[in-house]
Amino acid sequence: MTASQNIILELKQLGVELDMPPNKLKSGHGEGVCEVLIKLGQITLANKFRFRRPVIKEEDQGADDDADDLNGDEMDGGADLADVIHA
Repeated sequence: MTASQNIILELKQLGVELDMPPNKLKSGHGEGVCEVLIKLGQITLANKFRFRRPVIKEEDQGADDDADDLNGDEMDGGADLADVIHA
């Protein structure tokens, strides 16, 4: 119960207000835990995640000529999945 209360106090210091009692977090699963994880994910994405412009390479820059070769068998073994992928 103390750990659940500490989590709620730390979230309040981060500016996250939760309308739930600490016993909703005590179980370690359920709607309360999911809500905490969603809030933490939103904070992380807002503060530390930055999109960059994509770098598009020209066709001849570092492209492997054999990349489109599907006849080269690089999968070992006779797994059914390998046969389906190659088909």
